[in-house]
Amino acid sequence: ISFQYQHDKVKYVSVIVDEYSRKGSIKLLNYKNETADHIINWINQNENRLNLKVKEFHSDGGGEYVASSLQEFLNEKGIKSIMTCKGTPQHNGIAERFNRTLFNSSRCLLQHSKLSLDFSELAIKTAAYLLQFRIAVTDKSKTVYELFYGIKPSIKNLKVFGCDSYVHTNNNSKLDARALRGIFVGYSELRENGYEIFIN
Repeated sequence: ISFQYQHDKVKYVSVIVDEYSRKGSIKLLNYKNETADHIINWINQNENRLNLKVKEFHSDGGGEYVASSLQEFLNEKGIKSIMTCKGTPQHNGIAERFNRTLFNSSRCLLQHSKLSLDFSELAIKTAAYLLQFRIAVTDKSKTVYELFYGIKPSIKNLKVFGCDSYVHTNNNSKLDARALRGIFVGYSELRENGYEIFIN
C-alpha cells in the first residue's frame, strides 16, 4: 500500500507487508509511480534470499498497483494479483494496521527525542526497522524477524533514537578532537551494522 505523507522531501510511503510474519518493508517516494519498482525489487530480493516464491500479491487496487510494468512482472512470475473493492480498506486490514503502527511509532520516536519534523523521514525508516523485532501476531513465541528470515535476530546494535553519538575522525594533529558529536537518527541501509548520525 502507498499512502500520501506531506513533507518537503517525501510525499509518499510505499509499504509491503508479508502476510505470514507481518514483516513490513517501506520505501520513501516522491511519486506514486515509483511504487512498482519498490515491489519488483522487494519480490526479487526476497525470493532470492529466502529461496521461496511469492504466490499472491494483495493490494487496494490503486493506480500504482495496476501499472502495466507491475502487472506484467506479476504475470511473468506467475503471481496472482488480488485487489480489494474500492472504498473497502477493511479488506486490506493487515497493511492498514501496519501503516497505523508505523506512524504511531514514528511519532513516538520524534516526541521522545524532541527532534523536529525535519527528521520525520528518518523516524519513519527507524520505526520500520524496529518493528521487525516485535513479537509476531501469528506466532507469539517468535519475533517478526525470526518468522520471516528463519533465524533469531541480534538486537545488540539497537540504540535510542535521538541519543548523543560520537563519530571517530582521522585528524592527525595530537590536539585535534578525535570525534565529532552528533545525533543518532537511524540504521544504515548501505552498511551492515552501520548507523546514520546527524552532525550539525
